[in-house]
Amino acid sequence: MDGYDDSTYGDAFADVYDDWYADVSDVTTTVDMLLALAEGGEALELGVGTGRLAVPLARSGRPHGVAVTGVDSSEAMLERLRRRDTDGLVTTALGSMARDLPGGPYRLVFAAYNTIFNLRSARDQAACFASVADVLVPGGRFVVEAYVPDVHDQGRDDSDVSVRTLTTD
Repeated sequence: MDGYDDSTYGDAFADVYDDWYADVSDVTTTVDMLLALAEGGEALELGVGTGRLAVPLARSGRPHGVAVTGVDSSEAMLERLRRRDTDGLVTTALGSMARDLPGGPYRLVFAAYNTIFNLRSARDQAACFASVADVLVPGGRFVVEAYVPDVHDQGRDDSDVSVRTLTTD
C-alpha cells in the first residue's frame, strides 16, 4: 500500500487511540493474566503503543519482580506511553516488532488486540515469531490476542464487495 509503513498507524492514531479503544478489554483482568504468565520474569509487549497494558502491568508487576519493556514503530505512540508512565517503569524501544526486539531474555512476550496484524505480510509475521523465539527464555510464553472470524461466516459470498484503493489519508 502506497504511503504506508510500520509507523503510519501509530503516528496517525496516537492522539485518539486511548479514547477509541478505552473499552476494548478489561485491563485489570488482562494485566492479572499477564502477570501470572510472566512468573516474576521480564515481559515484552509488541506494538506497545500508548502503554494501555504495559504501564499497569509494570505497576502491578514491580513488587513481583516483573520488569516490562515495550517496542513500537511509532515515536508518537511511545511519546504517549511516556506521558502515561509517570514513574518511568516501562523501558521503551523504537523499532519493528518483526525484527528489532530489544534486550531479553523474556519470560513473557505478548501482542494484544490484533497488533500482530499490523505486520502486513506472512513473511513479516513469520519473522516476528522467529524473533520472539530468539528472545524467550526456555519455557517462556508468547501470547497473541487476535480476532478469530466467526465460523458461521465461512462460505459467505462476499464477491460483490472488494477494496479497490486504500490510502493513508
